[in-house]
Amino acid sequence: MTTFLENFNIPIGANDIDFFDPILEKDTPFYIDSYYLTWSTNKYVQTALETQKVFMSELMQALKDKDENKATELCSHFPEPKFTGLGVSKDSVNGRGSKDIKVEKILTCLKSSKAAQSGLLEDLEELILVTENIGADTISDITTNICLKHFADYTKDQCHKLGIQTSETQKVFSYFCLDEKKWKKTKLDLPHVPWGKDKILGPVILIPLQILDNIISYNSSYLFTNIATPLYKQEAIKKYPSASFIYSLKSNGEKRVKVKDLRKQHPEYCGGKKKMDELIAKNPKLLKEYKEKVAKSRYLKRKGTND
Repeated sequence: MTTFLENFNIPIGANDIDFFDPILEKDTPFYIDSYYLTWSTNKYVQTALETQKVFMSELMQALKDKDENKATELCSHFPEPKFTGLGVSKDSVNGRGSKDIKVEKILTCLKSSKAAQSGLLEDLEELILVTENIGADTISDITTNICLKHFADYTKDQCHKLGIQTSETQKVFSYFCLDEKKWKKTKLDLPHVPWGKDKILGPVILIPLQILDNIISYNSSYLFTNIATPLYKQEAIKKYPSASFIYSLKSNGEKRVKVKDLRKQHPEYCGGKKKMDELIAKNPKLLKEYKEKVAKSRYLKRKGTND
């Protein structure tokens, strides 16, 4: 297996490398964690975050206004990225053989979400918490497309530092323009390498390591366990004070809940994206609580710090 840097005979240890070094013959199951963008000091990532927030603001407003034409246009530019070496594809590398992210799928998912339809969501990664059929791979691919120009500029900067030649792509790429708040097209100045077992020459987009992970920080099951379940237990104690699943501690008489028994007797307290969507729609502040208590904790744990 050959990596991007090996292709140019550049030893990793000889340089200060802060990007993912893609394997040219196969994809690597890493994803862009959109939440990690908020912690980055990289100027390209910071601008990418700003662009992503503007995109989400435009999309949420379109959904709230029931402007289907604008929502469709905003979600019509998500091809499967074929130039990062990230993700899991049906074929060996770069999503070759896999399908684009269909606009119909995205819009169907958004229309089924009460939180999305009410315009409550602010960050792209929040879609994972409440929207069916949208997971880490989809969010990562969407982020790549929205922020493509910034990642391309980062790639060119890194190549300049390493002495790697870049050239204009034959293909025209779509990217979301921060200033004009709409999708635009352009050719990009990128390095080119032989991708896959067939060694087909193609461009490369390099992604900073600091925004990648194999398990991302936003997950509806994390929301259910860490945010929803404590709320459900408090509600159950008030609503069913004499139920068999309620018990008191001998030490201080504090009321506790046998969670498994609660869910068995009252299925409304079970998990699932649909229930999490309804919960967020009723309690928008829980999104901020999730970010501060769950996502931040997972990020700091990944970074190996308790700051």
